[in-house]
Amino acid sequence: MPLHKSPTLRLSLSLSTILLLYRLLFRFFTRLRSHLLDPSAAPFRVRNPRTAGALTSPYAPAVGASLAGLALGIYPAKQLRVSAAIYAAFRALEFGWNCAEEGGMIWGWEKAGGGGANGKGERMRARPWWWGSWMLQPFVFGQLLHAVVFDRDCFPKVSEPGGLGRCVRGANLVCAAAIRRLHL
Repeated sequence: MPLHKSPTLRLSLSLSTILLLYRLLFRFFTRLRSHLLDPSAAPFRVRNPRTAGALTSPYAPAVGASLAGLALGIYPAKQLRVSAAIYAAFRALEFGWNCAEEGGMIWGWEKAGGGGANGKGERMRARPWWWGSWMLQPFVFGQLLHAVVFDRDCFPKVSEPGGLGRCVRGANLVCAAAIRRLHL
């Protein structure tokens, strides 16, 4: 296999390019932002208010540096690329959720006794006591149960021979008995 088609080379090249580009682009956009906020750049900000607003945003360096993600195109076209894209998408969703929650966009605001956190006499509502990551547990167990019962070939083999088979057969018998009782 030629060196340029080697999955190992493409994997390491892709990851190192992402890291390098992210660092370079983040530094570039941070320095550009600081130069545009300088008083000597006031004529540019007056001539181009929308461009200056976008480039002087505190999020501009991070958004610009996220262009480094395009280096995933070098990544070997196997399941690993899909996994990396899914991971990146869910991390972005997590960061978006955290940002929205910190800004009071999720749980809202309530009237405060004095001056609130946002200067309007309001403060952020607290997260409900019942909200947490434990809410994922029923979905995960449901996925595992579905895999055991319907997709046995996708579920890992159990070390005890016949142990899982007896368990699934027993669950099916219990379900069948419950259905028969309901129909009587």
